[in-house]
This record gives sequence, structure tokens and C-alpha cells, in this order.
Amino acid sequence: FGRCFGSQNWKEEYERCSEYVHRNRLTCSFEVVTSVLGHHGDLPKRDYLILIAVADRGCGRGRFFSTNEIVRFAHKFRLPHNDVWIFCSNAACEALFLSHDIMREIGTAT
Repeated sequence: FGRCFGSQNWKEEYERCSEYVHRNRLTCSFEVVTSVLGHHGDLPKRDYLILIAVADRGCGRGRFFSTNEIVRFAHKFRLPHNDVWIFCSNAACEALFLSHDIMREIGTAT
């Protein structure tokens, strides 16, 4: 929260997020990416968390947030999360991967 909201406002934003999580009976799951072991495509200079799931226990039966809901929740509170690609249709997704397959280089190292 300090890196996202600055040293002056971080506590207020932390409290706002915590109150929202508590009031809505949410459970957040994070992956810890350490500067020693893990990397998510790069070796980080410092440890950080990645939001990977949110369980909603306030709806009676309990459920997990959809990908869209996780992204909205993470953006609302500036929480780090995995990158996602959201497509409006299966055709749009297939078109992207088809263009990738056509444009990629194929070869072997010598």
C-alpha cells in the first residue's frame, strides 16, 4: 500500500481495503514472489505479493471470484495481480492466437 498510495496515505487506503474485505466476508489468496526463489518472468529486487484468488463467503454458499471480478477488485485497491487477457468472444481469442501462430518465427538454434 505504501508503494501504491505513498507514505502519507497508505494507512487510510489499507484500512479502507481491510474494511471492505471484512464487511463483504472475502478471503484473499496471494502468491509470495521472493527475491531469492521465485520470479514471474524476472528476478525481483524485493519480495512482493500477487493476488491469485478471492473467495466470497458472504453470499450464502460461498464462491470464488471470476477473472473479471478479481481484476476489478485488484484495480479498486491497487493490488498486484497476474496479467490476464480478456476476450469478448471465442472467435476473438482464436483470431489472436492464429495471428501469433502465423507471425512467429520457426527455427532451431545452431
